[in-house]
Amino acid sequence: MLPLLSCVASAPSYRGGASGSLEPGSGTGGWNTSALNVSRTNSKSAQELSSDFAKYLAEGHGVPTDYTCEVDLNSVCKTGVVQDASHATVRVDLMLAPGTHLILYGSSHMKEIGIGILEAHRMANVVTKRGNLEEALFKSIEDPDLSDCDAGSDVDAGLAYDPAVMKDWAEVGEEDAYEGWHCNKISAEASTCKAHIADDFQRFTFSTGAALTLVTNYGPLQRTSGQARLEQMLPHLKMEGLRNVAFVQAPHVDEYFDQHCKKQQDESYQPTRIPNTFQCVIEDGSDGADRAEMKLRAKLTPEKATKHVNCVVELPFYKAFTSEAQQKWLETTLMVPWMYEPGAQFTGIYEMGRVSREYRCSVDEDVQGRGTDNFAVKSVPGTHLCMVVCQDGSDDCYAGPLLALASDMLQTTHASANPTPFMTRASEQNSSRTEPAQNNSFYLPTPLDQDEMSAELSRP
Repeated sequence: MLPLLSCVASAPSYRGGASGSLEPGSGTGGWNTSALNVSRTNSKSAQELSSDFAKYLAEGHGVPTDYTCEVDLNSVCKTGVVQDASHATVRVDLMLAPGTHLILYGSSHMKEIGIGILEAHRMANVVTKRGNLEEALFKSIEDPDLSDCDAGSDVDAGLAYDPAVMKDWAEVGEEDAYEGWHCNKISAEASTCKAHIADDFQRFTFSTGAALTLVTNYGPLQRTSGQARLEQMLPHLKMEGLRNVAFVQAPHVDEYFDQHCKKQQDESYQPTRIPNTFQCVIEDGSDGADRAEMKLRAKLTPEKATKHVNCVVELPFYKAFTSEAQQKWLETTLMVPWMYEPGAQFTGIYEMGRVSREYRCSVDEDVQGRGTDNFAVKSVPGTHLCMVVCQDGSDDCYAGPLLALASDMLQTTHASANPTPFMTRASEQNSSRTEPAQNNSFYLPTPLDQDEMSAELSRP
């Protein structure tokens, strides 16, 4: 079993040292853990606490409208929200255990998880600082507004981080994002977003003694050439004195970043709609957009999930995260995207599809701010699970499947501040949890032998 606080004896001093902990300030004193003291004996029920959290997400200016869903709960997403106390997801379920540094790497799916975790800490008022890591680490990028155009060159120059930049890291909420970003549920009176919503390579520190680093849709570290930087970059993300945990997902294909680059260079450019933008989802040899679109709308079977994992473990980013050097300080778990049916023939992975199929509610790609439970037709797999689901025309809001997934993910790696979550699986056989190998402090996907293929697949 993973020890909950295996590498922390006392509060670290949060400093930027030789190992590249990338932390502002001196951080003296003990951790503020009072915000984590939410229990079943609270004067409010789990359902009430969950409702409070959901309403905060729906109108707190920290969740993009594209991740919110308003529906008629009498007919849509009946199982897509956490409506009863036994399955409620409350704020503390999304908070990190003291002494934990979580790194999320991948697409906007991972950013959405990161936003859910961040919002739980924002609601608790324990966020201390936010830092733009691009400004601190990539001095070679002359124009940050064109970062998606970066092809992964100048590795050495790009690793010279600037401590002076970190001293100026701001408090979350000090300013709004630039015009064009919209947050809150679609019917909310205000739709401005906080500035951090617009960044893709950033870090947040919490007074509880935890931290969160996001590397999401960030071309300089996710293009095929950019992934080569990770072997040298990751040690600079290490936080001394904390348990460093990473959840990683295959990033987008280079064409995705090419389209965004053209948009950054010319605001009038309308990006081409790419049927699939994820590495290792569509096999080589797919001929034409129509075929790719059909495959995306089709049921992605456990067999295809197995092929996906086989492909991902050979990608440069995954080899960097799980190299011998990184294994000494970083625990890495591979996320299998939720568009796949669970049952991949691997251990040591996290299958997002288990929770997404228990709570069926995703963003309706055709109508902003709306939700759907029709995965087969309306929602192209690869779009987003709902973070918060609200009844049409009311303030009746519930935690969406994305929060249930994030809570389960943290419980899986013992990274949650709440060891007994309010949300419980309806059945252990529906659980997506993976127990670590007894002799390892990190996860590595391992193929299952044929004689191991059984009902045990419900616990990969």
